[in-house]
Amino acid sequence: MRTTSVIVAAAIGLALACDGGPKEGDYCENGWPQCQDAHTALWCDYGGAFRPFSCPGPDGCRTTAVNGQTVNSCDVTGTKAGDRCITLYSGFIMCQTDSSALKCNGTKWIDVECATGICVDGEAGIGKVESRGSCK
Repeated sequence: MRTTSVIVAAAIGLALACDGGPKEGDYCENGWPQCQDAHTALWCDYGGAFRPFSCPGPDGCRTTAVNGQTVNSCDVTGTKAGDRCITLYSGFIMCQTDSSALKCNGTKWIDVECATGICVDGEAGIGKVESRGSCK
């Protein structure tokens, strides 16, 4: 079974210096994630509003310092169908096995079957999705 522990694009970002931090639905202009709570990141989604993204893994959503900058990470280990994702990740694939995966439908992760047993994880870079992956 494949495991994906961190989605990098949803995982690493500069923390905003806001009193109390952003809330779901607040206006935003950048794509850097913010930790809403221990297991939820808020990401600036299409339309300019913060939307929740699930971080169910043991490391959850956490803020650390890297090279003098504050970064947030989102541990997606253990993500399951029904967990929240965002429009930015619509179509993104996280392989569970060679023949099954989770796919973001724009609001939540859904189960998909890979009929030929070929699953390729999506790849994410800082602030963007680099490839969506595939489940054939």
